[in-house]
Amino acid sequence: MMVLKNHCLKKSDNDIKKFIYINLFSKPMSIDSSVVKKIAHLARIRITDEEASGYEKELNSILNWVEQLNEAETEGIEPLRSVINAELPRRKDEVTDGGIQEAVLKNSPTSKYGCFVVPKVVE
Repeated sequence: MMVLKNHCLKKSDNDIKKFIYINLFSKPMSIDSSVVKKIAHLARIRITDEEASGYEKELNSILNWVEQLNEAETEGIEPLRSVINAELPRRKDEVTDGGIQEAVLKNSPTSKYGCFVVPKVVE
């Protein structure tokens, strides 16, 4: 296993990422059923020929849509954080105990000095 950007990956997972990057993000962006089958094999997913042709159509339509998005002029446009210009309501950041200490401690088999009593686990 290898670590990549704080994620634990098996070698096959890394192979899938490389394969997808090389085959999908190089021009022209299109997928045939052999690519779909290769991705399925690397992902250890069993698919039929009919499913592969269906996924081929779906993935190609997604890639065509991404190409259309890449053609949009975005120079000088600030990225959006939200589609509506609204602020979320905020509350004061105050520390409280909730005022229900007795109700919470009723769930404990044993309490002492307003705290839970638990068995000693560290010597």
